[in-house]
Amino acid sequence: MDETTTALLSFAAVVGLLTVTPGLDTALVLRTAALGRRGRAWGV
Repeated sequence: MDETTTALLSFAAVVGLLTVTPGLDTALVLRTAALGRRGRAWGV
């Protein structure tokens, strides 16, 4: 593989990983739900 292909595949791998990584808001909702406060996790 040449440098361009390697760079493109590396970029695609990083972008794919960042896409599936949950953000801070998702982490807070999961934490709230895990502590047994489902109503608060759903915003009720």
